[in-house]
Amino acid sequence: MANDQDRGILDGIRVLDFTQYLAGPTITRFMAEMGAQIILGNTFHLWMRPGLDVLKQFGGLHRFEAWSKPILTDSGGFQVWSLGEMRKISEEGVKFASPVNGDRLLLTPEESMRIQRVLDSDIAMVFDECIEYPADRELAAMAAHPTTEWARRCRDFARAQTQDSTTPAGRWTVMIPLRRSA
Repeated sequence: MANDQDRGILDGIRVLDFTQYLAGPTITRFMAEMGAQIILGNTFHLWMRPGLDVLKQFGGLHRFEAWSKPILTDSGGFQVWSLGEMRKISEEGVKFASPVNGDRLLLTPEESMRIQRVLDSDIAMVFDECIEYPADRELAAMAAHPTTEWARRCRDFARAQTQDSTTPAGRWTVMIPLRRSA
């Protein structure tokens, strides 16, 4: 799980995302040489491949990638949205068939947070309902409700996990989206 190391302060945003293409110490060394101060881990793709069992064996992405700086992980929301007709969205979460092996899966806000915790994310994103762009006001308003509720569930899950672990509270951050009622 997470360690107590200081992974640094970001001077600016220089993010390179090679999640789907390249991984390991060679690419992270290259990214550091290019000035990257943070890398993005794609929660959905890492959940599918190499899988959480492999990442647990390494103790998370930092050791898997040999990366000592911060890691930001997305929630997986966009990737499940992009499955189109192969997914079913409900208040519970999103049901879909794994594009890797066809297994029936359910990604909930809590599962997204659990996966990001296994990844040892420094900045974890909340699970949200994505919509196409451009979107009309009505569609955006309809998506705001589940996204706001899912953000609460993500926050509650993260708080409970932080209180029950040895991870310092400031080490595992959840970004809560700010929403305005239309």
